[in-house]
Amino acid sequence: MHRIVTDLLAENKYDGEVRPNIETGQPVVCLVNFRINSMSALRETSMEYDMNIYLRLTWNDPRLSFSHMKEYENETYTLSHKQFEKLWIPDVFIKNEKAGRLHNMIVPNRLMRLFANGDILFSQRLSLSLACVLDLVKFPLDNQTCKVTFASYGHTTDDLEIIWDYTRWPTTISPSLDVPEFKLIDVTNHNCISKTSTGNFSCLEAILYFQRKMEYYLIQVYLPSSLVVVLSWLSFWIDIEAVPARISLGLLTVLTMSTQNSDFASQMPRLSYVKAVDVWMVMCLVFVFGALLEYALVNILARKQKPKQDKFLSALVKQATLTGLQISDKQVPVRRQARLGNSNKIEEETEIFKENCADDDKEKSNVTEKLNRNRAQFVDKFSRYAFPLSFGLFNLFYWIYYSYI
Repeated sequence: MHRIVTDLLAENKYDGEVRPNIETGQPVVCLVNFRINSMSALRETSMEYDMNIYLRLTWNDPRLSFSHMKEYENETYTLSHKQFEKLWIPDVFIKNEKAGRLHNMIVPNRLMRLFANGDILFSQRLSLSLACVLDLVKFPLDNQTCKVTFASYGHTTDDLEIIWDYTRWPTTISPSLDVPEFKLIDVTNHNCISKTSTGNFSCLEAILYFQRKMEYYLIQVYLPSSLVVVLSWLSFWIDIEAVPARISLGLLTVLTMSTQNSDFASQMPRLSYVKAVDVWMVMCLVFVFGALLEYALVNILARKQKPKQDKFLSALVKQATLTGLQISDKQVPVRRQARLGNSNKIEEETEIFKENCADDDKEKSNVTEKLNRNRAQFVDKFSRYAFPLSFGLFNLFYWIYYSYI
């Protein structure tokens, strides 16, 4: 077999620079399939993912047929990697590849097998970084779709047609494949035509459907932020007079949510639309900030107010004193002792009047203070139910909308 293949590849019999069927004008039909060995997670920041595959191409080259030799008509021959350069190989490339690497340890990871009828099986191991535009509107409750697109680079449809190899599975997946953060739920295959200014080229699309696993985000994002929101509600049970405790708790929860939101946002790409996780983080921040504002309202309602009657009382006492002195001055002729006695009597009556006014004002102040405190306590009691109920309704709407709609 080695001598036969060597004779078929002789320079005077085979030209690897010319495609098969050039004499007849028929295009070469190349069957394509690939196996996915491993994959990385989809990276949201760079919109790409890594994949390790076996790419397999099958085509027929009549010039290398040896089926006319009866004793070898069922034989196959595996070529050495040193013989690859002598053969014509379809110029298939991957359109959405951002970076790629061939494997050469210990020898080049390539296979080329020749069949008696001239069919050639070419297989090569590739490590690829592929572009994938992600739709993150429902992130992290999203499902993603990525493509692997094969096409002919230089041969138009008149020279080369690439089609999926349905004699086998067009796309196979390693049973041990485990995609971090995602589950590969389906793969579909389609044929297409790439129309460019240089001609029409055959192309193939393998569409990969991914479902995101939620466990990581439930533990790292949703659960901590929910606990911070619940923690902010503790201030509703703290006494109104405990100003340092309630202020400290409110500021702590607000700063914690702000820090968590900033840290998570730094790991995401800057997009022109709002993601599901953005809605969650903003609403959690609104709830903890609302709890802080609630105490500001409670403090205003419960704050003691100085009686407005103080100024009026002082003016009234002063006016009464001056009036009494004026009356005593008009009583002439009167001895100095009588005038002094009248003055002392006026001062005594003034003090009694002042004390009576002060007692009335104190009583009114106590009633006002008690009323204000009751209003503040009512706001606290109302918030104990309103905030959890509102957060529960938000959760219900959020999970239904982003999970099922």
